[in-house]
Amino acid sequence: FCSGMDLDEALEHGPKGELEVHERLFTVGTRLTKPIVAAVQGPVLAGGIGLLCNAHVAVAAMGTNFGITELRIGMFPFVIFRAVAAAIGERRALELSLTARVFQTDEALRIGLIHQVAPEFELDDRASALAHTIAGHSGPVTALGLRSVNEARTLDKEAAGALARQLRLEVFRHPDYAEGVAAFKEKRRPAWPSLQGEPQA
Repeated sequence: FCSGMDLDEALEHGPKGELEVHERLFTVGTRLTKPIVAAVQGPVLAGGIGLLCNAHVAVAAMGTNFGITELRIGMFPFVIFRAVAAAIGERRALELSLTARVFQTDEALRIGLIHQVAPEFELDDRASALAHTIAGHSGPVTALGLRSVNEARTLDKEAAGALARQLRLEVFRHPDYAEGVAAFKEKRRPAWPSLQGEPQA
């Protein structure tokens, strides 16, 4: 998967313009309104944890190793820390950052860093199945949901509530919601208008 940045290059050339690039890379999950599904196999260390924490859903192969290992080389995970804390909680993220220990899939699953574990030979199929499941839902409504989650992070409680109410009203007026309710009542799969090329409200 990913074991972080090229240490020799960082030591020789310094961060230069990479800080802004890294900031955007390790916050991409907080901006996108299309879900990211990660299939993880191999070492997930340092910056690799930052990438993983920007995925909305993550599946890992058995035997995958994880670790926020920056302190082992005299660095702190400044850029990825917020994404890790959002994924697993600040106190757990801090413990993993301070100990710099490497751990396995069972612990990663238990603390919510990943959502499923699969045998290595099933990893791609499992991740693809999850992606297809998510893609089978209403795309516009999913996007509104992710927008709500993303924007609420920067709002106070009252503003976050107002945003949720506003987006909920948008969903109530969306043709996909009407189709979803009709399909539920008729015990059939929804045929989302947003996927049929019909005009949107």
